[in-house]
Amino acid sequence: MKTIIQYSNALKKEFDLTIKQQTNSVSIIMHGLIGNRKQKIIIMKGVMKDNIIMKSQIIAQQDLPSKKGKLFNMLIDIFKKNRNAKIVNFILTATGTIEGRISLLNDTLDYEEFKYYIMTLAIDCDKLEKTLIDTDRN
Repeated sequence: MKTIIQYSNALKKEFDLTIKQQTNSVSIIMHGLIGNRKQKIIIMKGVMKDNIIMKSQIIAQQDLPSKKGKLFNMLIDIFKKNRNAKIVNFILTATGTIEGRISLLNDTLDYEEFKYYIMTLAIDCDKLEKTLIDTDRN
């Protein structure tokens, strides 16, 4: 996690963000993505050695669209199209939230890659959040 913290602090020099370090994770809130919107990213150790996971909640369970309607059908289409995604994977968690996730090897991650992945995750999740609920929750 030491490298992730170093990269996060370097990223802070380039972007408007807030960093909070917890015992087993780092949370980063990126500000000013699309207009004045923000997105929270949590970076934590993965299950496998030298693996990290970047995740960002898009929609809380209480905000999920009803199973009848255009918005729900669009969400299902997004999940189907995203199944083979190479970068950001959208998942429905066990707690009923929708998250975007990226799983990476920590050993080979350099700063430019870190910046690319964290920006991609924040932007993709924020776009989906805006499309589905049109509010900025993070």
